[in-house]
Amino acid sequence: MPRTRLEREMDTIRDNLQEMGLLISRDITDAMNSLERRDVDLAENVIKDDKRINDLYSDLKERCIQTIALHQPVARDLRFLTIAIDVVYNMERIADYADDIAEIVYYVRKCPENMKEIREMGVIAKNITENAYKSFLEKDLELVAVVEKDEELMDEFFEKIFPLLKNFVGEKPEALTFAMNMIMVAKYLERIADHAFNIAQRTRYAVLGDTKSL
Repeated sequence: MPRTRLEREMDTIRDNLQEMGLLISRDITDAMNSLERRDVDLAENVIKDDKRINDLYSDLKERCIQTIALHQPVARDLRFLTIAIDVVYNMERIADYADDIAEIVYYVRKCPENMKEIREMGVIAKNITENAYKSFLEKDLELVAVVEKDEELMDEFFEKIFPLLKNFVGEKPEALTFAMNMIMVAKYLERIADHAFNIAQRTRYAVLGDTKSL
């Protein structure tokens, strides 16, 4: 049986969403590596990627809207398309935070310090982002549960960061610039987890029709 135009459009949207997710996951990793290594060139690559991600977001949103308007999907397909618009918005916001982290590199490039807690938060941010967009594409409620657990873990790390940095500066006042910027990085990572959590909740709604998730 030949595939319909709607089915082909849906496949293209899924492929483009996966492309966007892979690019964002890579940028989170590169942003954190550039921060730890003080690698300005790598940070600039992350910043340059922001335009490509913004273009993907705009194209995906427009494709979803056009698909709804031209093909009038119903039931499961309509739910997927309407939720996909929200999912790609959250993904674009995650990319913005990766970009913000990369920009921090310019301000700490002369600071020798690093924090293992920030590094661990970065790992969570990458994993939670990957699991969030995959949960939507694969309709995987087990991944949703993993995202929810990691979001709680990220919150726990975030609550520890300020006291740790306060003590750090108390012992090493010359590290104030580093500490202030790490507070910003921690906040960006915590916001990444929040947006990933939002995506996972949209997945729950897409699979179960559970409006309490929204």
